[in-house]
Amino acid sequence: MTNRRAHSLMSLTLAGALVLTACGGGNDDSGSGGGGGGTSGEDLTIGVLLPLTGPLSPLGKEMLNGYEVARKTINDAGGIDGRQVVYEVSDAPTPEAATSVAGTLSADPDVSLIMGSYSSSIAIPASAVASRNRKLYWETGGVSAELTGRGLDYIYRTVVSSGMPVYQNGAADFITDVAATALGADAGDLRFGLTYTDDAYGTAGADAFTALAKANNLDVVASESYAASASDLSSVIEQLKSAEVDVLYAVGGITDAILLVRQSDELGFNPDLIVGNGAGFSDKGFVKGAGDAANGVVVADAVPLHISDDVLNEDLSPKYSEFTKSFENEIGYEPLTHATLGYAGAMVLFQEVLPNADPADVESLVKAAKAVDVQPGGTVAGFGVKFDETGQNERAGWYFMQYQDQKLVAVAPDEFAASELLIGE
Repeated sequence: MTNRRAHSLMSLTLAGALVLTACGGGNDDSGSGGGGGGTSGEDLTIGVLLPLTGPLSPLGKEMLNGYEVARKTINDAGGIDGRQVVYEVSDAPTPEAATSVAGTLSADPDVSLIMGSYSSSIAIPASAVASRNRKLYWETGGVSAELTGRGLDYIYRTVVSSGMPVYQNGAADFITDVAATALGADAGDLRFGLTYTDDAYGTAGADAFTALAKANNLDVVASESYAASASDLSSVIEQLKSAEVDVLYAVGGITDAILLVRQSDELGFNPDLIVGNGAGFSDKGFVKGAGDAANGVVVADAVPLHISDDVLNEDLSPKYSEFTKSFENEIGYEPLTHATLGYAGAMVLFQEVLPNADPADVESLVKAAKAVDVQPGGTVAGFGVKFDETGQNERAGWYFMQYQDQKLVAVAPDEFAASELLIGE
């Protein structure tokens, strides 16, 4: 990152212990005090809207962990213009709750902006409410194209959109080049299967893959949707098995991702390759729940993991290795995708936007956001940041990792790859 705060963080290491417990419903202030405007010495309050209970909570909490490490990082370096960042944390486990919480936060004059929300199904209604109330909404996780495609004035998303060329072309390049080569076949000769949850996230991912398949003449022989709350996927798996699928592309959450992989193993459905589209496949509970069946599964996600500092910009501060060390010290385990996305998105806000704006003035925040110009490799998530006219980060990326010995390792694109794609692992 390039603004005036970047170099002050160059030698920063985190001290102390931050203990994060499971968050319940309602509001919880992380830190004390508040104020959207104010002067040096007053706290700067940011509303945080995440699913912290219910089925979406595992990854909501992961994103909150990333936010918390970013907050402590910036506060330990002196805050933003001398002001300590505090969070007003609210649980939004459902779209209905997100609408209510966003209304409360956006009506609070002490809250400068709202940051969230991991899930597209949460982000879509929450950002609509915030925009109507002229409160900036800073999205770090939801990837649905609808989110930034509605013409809202006050939404900015740091993570990739499912409608972006990098999302669709990245997957196409991986399938037609990397995967097909590793499988020793032409992509057009492979039989593809698609499974997805019938919510906003799953449908967006399925639509993107369907468009990709059509554009690249891929043979999709089975397409199966199911409820995100499904407790048995045997009928779905039997359809895939009957269709003799070679490569399965799966879009879903943590519980169904584990269920899909485990039941596939139990029912003898063994495609040559399973590609899981982010979300549940990259959650820390996936390996624990799937066991050895996780090995070989490819995960497509918005951030590469276990990368070298050498593949990122030299002036990035803190560096990727410093971030992961700090996260492990504070949280107790290494950061996975959603924690990394949360941290990276929050740090862009803290280093590039808030120091260059009046936090009490939404138009000032918008002006600062529009001026952000972080080059590729300028965040720990690998991507750069430059917002287009819709508020979408046009430098966001899409990456591919594989579980090897139950650990996610980047395999594509080449500039981030730490290993070759392994087949039959």
